[in-house]
Amino acid sequence: MGAEKTDRKIALFEPWLDEKEIDAAAAVIKSGWLSHGKKTEDFEKAFAKYSGTSEAVAVSSCTSALHISLVSTGISFGDEVITTPFTFVASVNSILYTGAKPVFADIKKEDFLIDVDSINEKITSKTRAIMPVHYAGMICDMKGINDLAEDHNLTVIEDAAHAVGAEVNGKKAGSFGDYGCFSFYPNKNMTTAEGGMIILDDSGKATTLRQLRAHGMTSSAYKRDKTYSWDYDVIRLGYNYRMNEIEAAIGIEQLKKIDEITEKRRSVARQYDNKFGSMKEIRPQRIPPDVQSSYHFYPIVVDGFSRDTLLDFLRSKGIMASVHYRPVYLFESHRKLLKLDSGHCPVTEDVFSKIISLPSHPFITESNVDFITASISEGLE
Repeated sequence: MGAEKTDRKIALFEPWLDEKEIDAAAAVIKSGWLSHGKKTEDFEKAFAKYSGTSEAVAVSSCTSALHISLVSTGISFGDEVITTPFTFVASVNSILYTGAKPVFADIKKEDFLIDVDSINEKITSKTRAIMPVHYAGMICDMKGINDLAEDHNLTVIEDAAHAVGAEVNGKKAGSFGDYGCFSFYPNKNMTTAEGGMIILDDSGKATTLRQLRAHGMTSSAYKRDKTYSWDYDVIRLGYNYRMNEIEAAIGIEQLKKIDEITEKRRSVARQYDNKFGSMKEIRPQRIPPDVQSSYHFYPIVVDGFSRDTLLDFLRSKGIMASVHYRPVYLFESHRKLLKLDSGHCPVTEDVFSKIISLPSHPFITESNVDFITASISEGLE
C-alpha cells in the first residue's frame, strides 16, 4: 500500500466563524468592559434557554466547569468519582484537582460510551459522583446512570464537552444530570476560542458556582460598578475561572448558528453511514434511533486491519484523521499517579487500538466524504 503525498488537506475540525463574530468581538473591545459583564450574563441566559435549564454559568473552560461542579457538591479527599478512561485527560484531572480518586468503569464496544453495568460494579461506600462523558457527541445511557445515582445517592456530572446540540427525544445533552459541563474550545461544535459552561436547575448551586469561578467573591466588579458600591466579601476559597466578554459575545453569535451547524454535521454523518454500509472492516459508532448525536467527530473502528497503517495512509492523502482517545491511565503521568497499568479496562483498550476519528464539521462536502471513504477503501486493500 503506497500512497503519494498530496497538497490536499481535509481538516479534522474547522470552526464556523464570520463577520458576525468579528463585529461582536469588536463591539466589546470598543465598549471598554472586557470581562465578566453583561455579555456574559446574556450568553448564560441564552444558553440556559437553549438547553432547557433554569441556570447556566459561564466559565473559562470545560475543565474548570467540571472542577467547580465537583467542588460545589462537596467532593474532596477520600471520595471516589466514577468516570470513563476513554476521554480527554481533562475529565480525569478535574477529579484529581479536588483530591478525590477517579475510578474507571469500562466502555461498551458498540458505542464507545461508559457501561452502566461496569459503573455498578465500581460503586463503593466512598463513591460520591458519576461523571459520564458523551463521547463524539453521542449521549450516554442517562436513564441507567440516573437510576444508579438515585439508588446510591450520587451526584451526576455530565461531561458534555462534545455534545452541544445532542439530544434524546428533544431533551438536550447536559440537562439529564445534576450538572452539565460544556467546552467551547476551537475544535468544538461551537466555540468562544476558549471557554465553557455549566447548566443546572438549582439556583443555590448556581450561586455557589458563580462565587467559585471568581475567587469566592460575593459581588463581581460589573455589579459593583452598576450599583456604585466598592464593597464585597470573600466567603469561600475560589478560583479565577471567569469567561471574558469577548468570548461571551462570540458565544452569543455561535449559539444562533448551533442548530444549523449540528444539522450540517448530521448530514455528513449520514453520508458516511451510507458509504460504510458495504465495508465489513469498518464499524461506526452505534447510535440508537432515539438519540440525536452532535457528531463532534465521526469515529470508526477498523476490524482485521492495522489501525495505525490505515491512519498513516489517510494522513498521507491529506485527510487529517486522528485518534480519540488513549485511555487516560496509560499516559505516563497518570500511570504513576493512579498506579494503574494496561488491562484495567479491556474493552476500552481494545477499542483504542482500533479507532479512528474522521473529519466531521460544517465545511465537509459530499466530495470530501467520497474522497475520504474511497481513500479508506484503498488503504484497506
